[in-house]
Amino acid sequence: MTHFFFLIFKDDKVAKAVGTIALGGPSSNKPLSGLLLTKDFQHHLVSPEDLHSYTNLHSSEITQKLSVPCTVPRSILRTSLCQLYDGVDDIARDSKPSLLVHDSIYVITESRDKVTLEWVSNPVNDMLADSIVAVILQIESNPSSMRVGPVAEISHFGKESKHHLEKIQMLFSKHFGDVQADYHRGIIVINVDGTTAAINFKTHEIECEDPQLKSRVVSLLKHISSAVFPVEKQ
Repeated sequence: MTHFFFLIFKDDKVAKAVGTIALGGPSSNKPLSGLLLTKDFQHHLVSPEDLHSYTNLHSSEITQKLSVPCTVPRSILRTSLCQLYDGVDDIARDSKPSLLVHDSIYVITESRDKVTLEWVSNPVNDMLADSIVAVILQIESNPSSMRVGPVAEISHFGKESKHHLEKIQMLFSKHFGDVQADYHRGIIVINVDGTTAAINFKTHEIECEDPQLKSRVVSLLKHISSAVFPVEKQ
């Protein structure tokens, strides 16, 4: 004799939110993110901080450190990182001058020929750290590929510095027409239809109330600085 048994399985699966993730109750159209735990055909959604309360597992953080040879000036390193990343801050880490990239990666200046990267390991931070290492190795092997900002610093206003300013004034005159230069103070003033832009090559500042004109000045300076001011490797 043959007996037939019919087993019914529900397609819908329900997970209960427990622990701190359930505080405050549900909100309409608000995504709920957590860890999905399955045991004895029951599903629970918990916060990573509560993992040890509902399982025998414990979460931990891994801090990674990587030392990279770097002999270029810190100013070049900082500017190179600023050109690629939005959040680059100057801080002190273990009483050493450091850069904090995206509030995640510490770039610590250990000595004149070495920096150390320190970060909490996760997929995003690991990828970010790899890109920073690539930038450091690039400027270490070819410093001229990275420039210290669109306005090159002129620390000594001698004959050579005046010669550089004369070149810049000539190039700007071809683009904007009315361009005046104060060689002693290291300032070039551009006048376009009554709107002025003052470039101070000592303080790296550009004073201009017209954003469009300022953008044109910065764009032209990026091209001029690469041709006029070489990067000195220290």
